[in-house]
Amino acid sequence: MQEKLSNLTAKDAVIPHSPIVSGALSLREFVNDYVIGKAQWNKFLVIDVQGQLLGAIAVNDLKTIPTSHWPDMAVKELTQPIEEKVLIEAEASLLDVVKLFEQTPDVQQFVVTDGQNQVLGLLEKESVVKSLQQSSEQQTQVSVALQSEKSQSNPLN
Repeated sequence: MQEKLSNLTAKDAVIPHSPIVSGALSLREFVNDYVIGKAQWNKFLVIDVQGQLLGAIAVNDLKTIPTSHWPDMAVKELTQPIEEKVLIEAEASLLDVVKLFEQTPDVQQFVVTDGQNQVLGLLEKESVVKSLQQSSEQQTQVSVALQSEKSQSNPLN
């Protein structure tokens, strides 16, 4: 198990379609495009035009702003900083990620960034499990394919 975790990285376990939005969006655009009818996320990572992390916006924070102001306010104006302890490098092994989850039990998600601090997405405990399952399935498929090739190339079988 540790070997599998060591061979996979945080980047491998990023949640597809993580909740990432541009800080330049108006609150109205944000609500229309990402919140209404899409109840999956209650917090979104906010990035600048270069993909750099600005912080996070909680959907509940929208309640503090009158809807009449939404078209004129940018998401970045409601963005809150993110604690350093929830940031993790894309190339960190999943073994290191699991250790970090153990060391910081109050953290439910990590923000995965690349070497230039660009946001790749979120990583949760469940996404680590899914990455392990996908890795095992891929290894099984490769083994089956190799066995099939071997038996086809061996004229004695």
